Amino acid sequence: REDIPIFINSFDWTRPWHAGSHFSSLCVFSATQLDKSEYLKSKEILYNNVSLFSNKNTGSYYKGKQPSPKEVINGAMKVLTGLDWLELPIHYPEKLIDFCLNIIPENDGCDIVDLVYVLFRASKESDYKKKEVVDYLLQTIDLIMNQSYEDGGFSYFLNKSQTHYGGLLISEGRPTPDIHGTLLLNWALSMIDNLSETNQLNWNILKP
Repeated sequence: REDIPIFINSFDWTRPWHAGSHFSSLCVFSATQLDKSEYLKSKEILYNNVSLFSNKNTGSYYKGKQPSPKEVINGAMKVLTGLDWLELPIHYPEKLIDFCLNIIPENDGCDIVDLVYVLFRASKESDYKKKEVVDYLLQTIDLIMNQSYEDGGFSYFLNKSQTHYGGLLISEGRPTPDIHGTLLLNWALSMIDNLSETNQLNWNILKP
């Protein structure tokens, strides 16, 4: 347990996507691999330490100068997945909602789902601007469906399958669906359906 603060502070929190992913992994391991007493102690330490990087202006998690909007949201998504596993609250859900609502989504599988996930999680903890959030997400469906194909799959990019994963070349980027894009965008649709309470899909929500 005494190594947790050292480990968390060893990350470069000016790059919240990278640092947040390591924090989230540690949360998953703590929640799934420790006995109850050790988990409860680690849970408190993890929360206290990530709190040091919570930003009151954006609601995201980083230190220093505000990163790009994309990094702010993607970094928040990573930390929020960790907090989800720990069953702990987001520090500033309303600020995250305000920040996300000012973003124009891009046709990128991770960017879309990270934005949807952050809004989904923040809105599960706060009814702040709920109607605006739902309207925004319903409009996002059109963006998502632009990347769909007749066979039911989705491509990671608009008119282009994912070309690299983990730095490795995996495809020629043809206009076809791919596994990663299909998983991410179906996940995004399930969260939008759940939050909007239309329940047209009635899918279970993945726990990342």
